[in-house]
Amino acid sequence: MAERHPHGAEKLCEAGMSLYVRALREGHVPDDEASDAPCLIDFGLLRPYLENPRHLRPLAPAVALSRLLQESAEDTARKRQQESLLAEAFEPLMRIDVPDTAADTPMISVLSGFDRINLAISRALADASSEILTIQPYVGRPRPWPSWHATRPSSTGAPASAPFTNTLSATLPPSAPATNS
Repeated sequence: MAERHPHGAEKLCEAGMSLYVRALREGHVPDDEASDAPCLIDFGLLRPYLENPRHLRPLAPAVALSRLLQESAEDTARKRQQESLLAEAFEPLMRIDVPDTAADTPMISVLSGFDRINLAISRALADASSEILTIQPYVGRPRPWPSWHATRPSSTGAPASAPFTNTLSATLPPSAPATNS
């Protein structure tokens, strides 16, 4: 049998959808053909055919939809229960008046570890609605004015697959007037 497919019933793979449509039209399919789409058996969309054990019968789409919607509703109820338990657990803690809490700066966090930092970057990118290009003063050794450079992963020592931001910096002499363009 083929390895399990990493998708849910809400988005069947092409092989699964094709075989399910064929099973609906023909009334059954040989069980060996389901090896390319094990998801159909996993989701209960194809079931053993009692009159011929070497064939699989499709579950009617209306019955499958009803069952899958019920499972989805149960998952949602479990998540709501988990939310309720979290709220109950934190409710007494929120009544404690602690002067050093970070409530004043919820947007600033100290993160450590590659995975946590990448997760924070991914969440920020997912929430972003626009892109901004910034120019920052260069505080290192003196450079001729203006000096432009872009920071890339290879120059920072980060792995090439790591998420990164191109930073365009301009070195302005301390006496240069600030201008708005």
